[in-house]
Amino acid sequence: MNTRLFFLLFFLLGDFYVYSNKTDSYNLPITQINEISNDSLRLQYLDSLLSTLATSQMDNKLAFYDSLEKNIHFSHEKFKAEFYLNLTSNYSYINQYQKGKLLSLQAAEVFTRLGDKPQLAKAYYILGLIHNKINDLDDALNYLLKSLQIQEDLSPSINLAHAYNAIGGVYDLLEKDSKSFEYYQKALKQFKIYGNLKAQALAYNNLGLLMQRQGNIKDALDFMLQAQEIFESEQEVRLQTRLIPNIASLYIDLGEFEKAEHIYLKASKSLSQYEDPNTLAHINAGLGNLYMNMGKLEQAERLLRKAAPFLQPFNAMRVYSNLASIDTLRNDYKAFAHDHLKYVTLKDSIYDEEKMLKISELENSYESKLKDKEIQLLQKDNKIKRSQLLFMVIAIVAILLLLLTLYFRYRVLMHQKKLNLIQIEKQNFEKLRLEENYYAEQKIREIQKRKYHEDLDEKNRQLASASFHTISKNKTLKQVSDSIQDFLENDKPKTSLNHLQKLINNNLNLDEDWEQFKLQFEKVNPDFFKKLHNNYKQLTDNDLRLLAYMRINLSTKEIAQMLNISSKSVNMSRYRLRKKIGLDKDEELRDFIQNI
Repeated sequence: MNTRLFFLLFFLLGDFYVYSNKTDSYNLPITQINEISNDSLRLQYLDSLLSTLATSQMDNKLAFYDSLEKNIHFSHEKFKAEFYLNLTSNYSYINQYQKGKLLSLQAAEVFTRLGDKPQLAKAYYILGLIHNKINDLDDALNYLLKSLQIQEDLSPSINLAHAYNAIGGVYDLLEKDSKSFEYYQKALKQFKIYGNLKAQALAYNNLGLLMQRQGNIKDALDFMLQAQEIFESEQEVRLQTRLIPNIASLYIDLGEFEKAEHIYLKASKSLSQYEDPNTLAHINAGLGNLYMNMGKLEQAERLLRKAAPFLQPFNAMRVYSNLASIDTLRNDYKAFAHDHLKYVTLKDSIYDEEKMLKISELENSYESKLKDKEIQLLQKDNKIKRSQLLFMVIAIVAILLLLLTLYFRYRVLMHQKKLNLIQIEKQNFEKLRLEENYYAEQKIREIQKRKYHEDLDEKNRQLASASFHTISKNKTLKQVSDSIQDFLENDKPKTSLNHLQKLINNNLNLDEDWEQFKLQFEKVNPDFFKKLHNNYKQLTDNDLRLLAYMRINLSTKEIAQMLNISSKSVNMSRYRLRKKIGLDKDEELRDFIQNI
């Protein structure tokens, strides 16, 4: 905005506030606006003026906006249509949706005739928002889809994301969840492309509310937390605080009351740095309701009473209703009478306010006798409602008693449900513990089995070594015996040689080596001989020796040397052994031995 325009705006705003309560207060500033010769500059000034007035506390805004609509002039209809769209937003701020709707329709007609697609898309978009506000959802969706169709043919812009988001909102109100989710996701994607963090957070919030309505609590919480993270990083304290009740309610649905309490306390601490008692009151009210559900009645009462004076009538009415319930639980009937009276008074004032708003709308919309009759009927109805207040109080007390009974029953059921959930969790934990113990025992058994086989292999190696030592000794003694036999056959001195041969043969037949081998063998293979004796009593000692040597996998030749017999004799002994045991032809003797 250039310097001249800035000073003009400054002085004109001063005029509005000075003359805002006078009948002819708007003539002077409107005349000055019309004196701006350039349509584009005049529109730029009016945009800035309307933006400032939208959030100002100026009286008689409606009258001033009506005066602007009738008396501001443009040389080209395009600029007047754009001005109408901007003025529509200001009418919406003061709930004059019908006026805004008429101006937007006139603007859309102009842009259609001029072929101005961007401005036509904007007009349809605003019409969609207005119909959404007046709960005409079918027309709202129709206009928004028209706007979207035009914008998709134009160059991509942030307006496309806003259209997606608005359409998602209408589908949300129509409870067409799949469509709503689709358009919210499209909006989020576009907001990310343009780096609009605040809009991204609002899109995450919309998705969270949608998931919450569907009962998908975990996804809803995830979306809400992402929105909160963005608001926190952008230091949007008020927007962040708006999310707190939603996030807390999700934690409550998940049974995580401590997390809900934590997020309320964190928000309360953040807001304490700002002078914003109204927002802080909403947080205190939410935390008070949480404490009430948790059974912390003293803390709940303290926070609810602290919040009540700063809340709007509707929210204050709900707070006093909860306080009355707490009073009943604590048998404080004096406090109940006070809080319930507050509740009834606020409810009645809200009803009156709604009726008065209805009356005001009728006065602004009609100037006929029918309008006057409807106003009188509404006023009469309001008086009737007041006369029925005493009866309503009595009925409410009776209903409260019934609700209290239902509430206590509900608490008992919820307590039992909580106990059942704890029992299920305990059973799941015990099952998990038993499974872990089972797998641990399996691991230990595997380690023990592996150790056992390692020890068995080591002892078998020792047995084999002892066997090879015996074989070597017997082999040597056999050679000596053969040599002596040769001496005897060749008429060599016989007396001493006979004695020596006898001594060696005696050594060959000693059982000392066998007993030593047997002792070591039974350490490795306990009960081996005992099982054979019990099951096959016909087996001889030589049979047992043969089975033991086969158990440690000695070859036929090695067994022959151990027993000091020929290999053929070993085979014969093996054949006789199969018969004694009773093995079939297709059964292997070695397999039988290894399975003992």
